[in-house]
Amino acid sequence: MAKLTVAESLALIHKEREALDKKEKALLSQNRGAALAQIIQIAADNALSAADISAALKEAKPIKLKIKTKATKKVSKPRGKVAAKYKNPANASQTWTGRGKMPAWVKALSDQNALASALI
Repeated sequence: MAKLTVAESLALIHKEREALDKKEKALLSQNRGAALAQIIQIAADNALSAADISAALKEAKPIKLKIKTKATKKVSKPRGKVAAKYKNPANASQTWTGRGKMPAWVKALSDQNALASALI
């Protein structure tokens, strides 16, 4: 068997592609014909006219797909200020709301089981 040149190989590939395209079109037309026959039968069974079907197609809204991505982040609203729950018995200017990282004086009171004495 002789080696084919690049041009000959490309020509062969183009012929095969055209043949496959023809087969694809034939299969699609057969499938469409069967689908149309079913649609016509359903329309006839339900006494629907072409105008009814056309109007329904015009009124149909496209379905929107919701796709969640990792880039979508939920943005939370800023929180308002919260009243303080604890006051340092040694320094009344130091308070803590009970949220976030515990200050050192709260940690010390908590270790001594005396945090209840600092409640406001």
